[in-house]
Amino acid sequence: MGYLNASGANSNLNTYTIDTGSLGTIVTASDLPSSDGVNTLVIGPGSPGAKCYNSSNNAFFGNYYLAPVDIQVTDGGSTTSIRTNPLIVLAVNQFCKVENCKTLTKITSTCTSSVDFHYMGVGFDRGSTAPGDLFSSPTANAFLHVTDANNGTDISPGYILSANGVTLGINSTTGFNTIPLTADTSVPGDWNPQCACYSFPGLSAPNQFCGTGLLDVGITEMFIDLPFAQRPPGSFDSNNKVPANLTGGMNVLMGPDDGTGACGSPAAASYSFQTLQATTPPTSPAPTYSQWIDITSTDKIFVNTGRDPLNCYNYLFAGQLGQVGFQKVSPEPAGCSGAN
Repeated sequence: MGYLNASGANSNLNTYTIDTGSLGTIVTASDLPSSDGVNTLVIGPGSPGAKCYNSSNNAFFGNYYLAPVDIQVTDGGSTTSIRTNPLIVLAVNQFCKVENCKTLTKITSTCTSSVDFHYMGVGFDRGSTAPGDLFSSPTANAFLHVTDANNGTDISPGYILSANGVTLGINSTTGFNTIPLTADTSVPGDWNPQCACYSFPGLSAPNQFCGTGLLDVGITEMFIDLPFAQRPPGSFDSNNKVPANLTGGMNVLMGPDDGTGACGSPAAASYSFQTLQATTPPTSPAPTYSQWIDITSTDKIFVNTGRDPLNCYNYLFAGQLGQVGFQKVSPEPAGCSGAN
């Protein structure tokens, strides 16, 4: 991050975690080079900032800069680096566990200035998570700002994620079951989430709940949002998790919104799994566990699937077209017989 020539970028590569459940590129402050305007370009420091992850209440603090991001890619037998236009990045020098992301009240016994963090949030519909979080629009998504000799005008912004890696740029959506997204009228260039449902076919009705969904490659667990009073009997334990080996398991589907609050046909992705509370990630679309989140009756029903659907599907996000897509992996991996 921050280099203007390939040799400088390639000499300072780091491994980054990719996350569709967040937004923004974050680097350890000591890894950001000084700017000389010839070999490096780093504009800042700007305002203090923070990024907090509400699945863990881990918060990172530092300052914002503008800098280009280089990404090493392999195409066939060749390896090269591609670069983004300068974009907003957060260089962090402190980590704290916090009570919650909305207030950022630090648990001071956990704070440390010994930070080694490299994270790249590439999701859509990912608003600000905490005070000081300026990552709130596609302008902060490095995967959507790749440039080249044609200033990126010949690159369709988007990506494909699979269990084997990342493909940058969308050449075609052929082979994917796609879901059209609606534009977010409050955030230029962003999209509203796709329709999604989750259900408990072995429990008494009503046992299917539809709202919106997210395939979040940043976590192995699943989060399901529903008012407590609507939970089917037998669907939760004392820890507000779905019990393991629940009769009938669970189903998840994602598809186009039919206008009635349910997901229409045909579903772009539909899978069933036996519920778990596992210590290691499964090889099926099942999450390590499913965590209930209590919401009010006016909040939206929501399912965060976690990353494990990538065991069975390739996932596409076309940032310019406003589409997500799912492609069943072929040949079918073990554990994916319940995925369609």
